[in-house]
Amino acid sequence: SGILFSTIGSLTGFTLLVVFYGFGLVGAGDVKILAAMGAWLGPIWICFVFVATSLCLGIWRFGQLSGFPLFAEHWSTCLGYQESDFQSQDSNSEASLLKGHQSLADPQQVIPYAPNLCVGFLVILFCFYV
Repeated sequence: SGILFSTIGSLTGFTLLVVFYGFGLVGAGDVKILAAMGAWLGPIWICFVFVATSLCLGIWRFGQLSGFPLFAEHWSTCLGYQESDFQSQDSNSEASLLKGHQSLADPQQVIPYAPNLCVGFLVILFCFYV
């Protein structure tokens, strides 16, 4: 029964993110992390983790789009952007800036999912297991 529980949980976690991976919104590592968490937690609890992660992601994205300094600074740091990269460039050399870094509006690198997945996992862990 333990192997069946872990297998179904892993497949559930994999299935929840493989569609987003197909669209290029998350990386393959994110899919594997959720599948591994599904093997540990099982099919029902991994769905709760996915919902908590989605809520965390929505809060993070809302904060970033609203212009809160904490979210904006953390956002650029997670993606590897330096503030000097944007300040030292003039409008004529925008192409050279985008050559080295992807744009924040690029749909291929919209949101780093793993930090939100960890927060969602911890929220479910503390709310239901503790």
